[in-house]
Amino acid sequence: MSSADPCFPLELEQLIFEMAAEDRTDLVRLLTVAKRVNIWLEPILYSILRLIRESNCQAFLHAAASKPPSFLVNNIRRLLLVPREELFPALRMCTKTTHVLLMAAADHNTPAGESELLDILGGMDIRCAALRLTSLVPSGNLSELRGRHPAFLNLSHLEVLDNLRSIRHSVIPFISNLPSLTHLAFHDSMQPDDVQAILTSCQRLKCLVVLSGSNGYSRDLSSTMGAALLEKDERLVYTTFLRWDECLEQGTRPTYWDVADAFIEDKRNGRVADDVLYVIRTKPGA
Repeated sequence: MSSADPCFPLELEQLIFEMAAEDRTDLVRLLTVAKRVNIWLEPILYSILRLIRESNCQAFLHAAASKPPSFLVNNIRRLLLVPREELFPALRMCTKTTHVLLMAAADHNTPAGESELLDILGGMDIRCAALRLTSLVPSGNLSELRGRHPAFLNLSHLEVLDNLRSIRHSVIPFISNLPSLTHLAFHDSMQPDDVQAILTSCQRLKCLVVLSGSNGYSRDLSSTMGAALLEKDERLVYTTFLRWDECLEQGTRPTYWDVADAFIEDKRNGRVADDVLYVIRTKPGA
């Protein structure tokens, strides 16, 4: 056996490298080990695609132009996107994408670009998303956004990035028409009547999460809300986000969704008092 031959059966060697690639900080280095390793791990490289940096966008466009369409279809599952119209043709190939974080562009898209973007999202299989909803309609008027648009048919987890106060009169009709929605999150403060209206209108919701950047602020908000609500609802959870792109996590670390689900389960089993609304989170190693 030459020194160039693998020391393990190929199936075992592939499994070892795939496990090592779960730490994505080592992934690019591992791609250079050998051609066979590159073939095994390149799909993992594209499984979470962050289209923010120019280099990432160009690599994505190169992959779309040089690889068979099935490569993008089968491998891109989680997508962080700043809308750019030159990416739209390639994005149409990402039909099995399940997680999307849509960031606002520095220069606001044209109405045509916005309409096309919503159409592209409708060609995906989105289950979990963080969206600025008003950026998806040309007028910015949320009442024009249909809850039963193909983009939202399978959406179960939605983090709304809009300021609730700016959309409070139009967001409830929209989210109450989302056929698969079970988990909903907003950021920072919410008025008691907004919380009550959402929980009443969206009976399919399993949890309503209010996110903030610090445990102290989250605790204060929850105390104010708890005193103002006319009746308790175990689905309401206050907590913090530890990473701004948590919605793209692949299961290696718990997300705020996982924390909220566990908190509600603990409440049902009597491990958390009914009047406690917030969950403290700490970063690993803190």
